[in-house]
Amino acid sequence: MTGMKRGGGYIAAPTHAVAFDVPPENIYAMKDVFQNQEKYLE
Repeated sequence: MTGMKRGGGYIAAPTHAVAFDVPPENIYAMKDVFQNQEKYLE
């Protein structure tokens, strides 16, 4: 999965809108994954 490695150019983002019923914890979890990808990749 080279696209998500440093210098790979992957842009992580939700869709254009997050549904109103999404718990804030889910949004914070998504942000954590985006900012700390290294620990989630093999």
